[in-house]
Amino acid sequence: MGKSDIQPGAVFGLWTVIQRSPSGKDRKRKYLCVCACGEKRTVYASKLRSGKSKSCRSCAKTAHGKSRTRVYHIWQGMIQRCHTPTCSAYADYGGKGIRVCEEWRVSRKGFMAFYAHVGDQPDTKIKWSIDRINPYGNYEPGNVRWATPTQQAANRRLLFSLRWNQEKLSEEEYDEARENAREWYQNLQSLPNELSPF
Repeated sequence: MGKSDIQPGAVFGLWTVIQRSPSGKDRKRKYLCVCACGEKRTVYASKLRSGKSKSCRSCAKTAHGKSRTRVYHIWQGMIQRCHTPTCSAYADYGGKGIRVCEEWRVSRKGFMAFYAHVGDQPDTKIKWSIDRINPYGNYEPGNVRWATPTQQAANRRLLFSLRWNQEKLSEEEYDEARENAREWYQNLQSLPNELSPF
């Protein structure tokens, strides 16, 4: 691989580079890329580097006016870490079976469907992020919310505790622990807000 080659996993706009593609008659470098919406295309290296190509044609035609907002960047990252194996965070998301629902991912209107569900972050005083209520579930309607850093930390503590104990459990015990955690989160959703620990 030459010094000027683009490495797999490099991100250009909505494109994530998968691998280098064979050069054609013009001998120009080009790469197989996957868009945040999941569509794959071969793109010239020069267009990636210059910014002339930032996404597939469908996403390029998006007219929602939100492409520079935080919620739009969160949507991009959500899809990349769940559906792009070369993404650095894929192992903790897509690699564990976590997916983004098709309604929010595969169509041109995917972002708007996602935005219609979550809206803008509640305020700008703190750094809100999108959190899965059930950390073992997918990114889908009913399982995402704007979360404070404290709420995110609570989810991470539960996941860390379960993973830390995985080495001490048999396969059957670990599967049972995961199922109990899922049921716990489902029960939480039925509690009145004032009783919920989150």
